[in-house]
Amino acid sequence: MLAVLPLPSRLDNAAAAALRDMLLNHRGTSFQLDASRVEKLGTLSVQVLLAARKTWDADGKSIALLNPSEVIVAKMGQIGLKPPCFATGAV
Repeated sequence: MLAVLPLPSRLDNAAAAALRDMLLNHRGTSFQLDASRVEKLGTLSVQVLLAARKTWDADGKSIALLNPSEVIVAKMGQIGLKPPCFATGAV
């Protein structure tokens, strides 16, 4: 069973660097991100998530969003993406 890491409620642009660091701390492992609590999502954090997806895919590992909040679905929809766009191999 894959580990599930909760995402914070705020993934605004100011949180992008911390999100990147958190993801890189788990590089080389497969896991899922629980996105149910995300209430704020900035474009920079979306870019970090998509870059992580590509990195994990290139590494042959799995990373996916679980339970994307309405905020995540709406924000990704605004930029032309729909979950499960984040799941590895799904772009």
